[in-house]
Amino acid sequence: MFRITGKEGDRALSLIASHPMTEDRLARMTRENRPASGPPLLTAEEWRSLKSICHAGTRL
Repeated sequence: MFRITGKEGDRALSLIASHPMTEDRLARMTRENRPASGPPLLTAEEWRSLKSICHAGTRL
């Protein structure tokens, strides 16, 4: 930690003091979660092809 922050005296935890708590991060992600919008990235056929490529690689 000292390599990152240098000598801080009583502020030893200042690097992480502003980091949101897990519950706060989860609440924010839940609030901002939105359904996918826009056109699909792959067609149904492209998705099947990609899955078959990935599956074929697991047989090696």
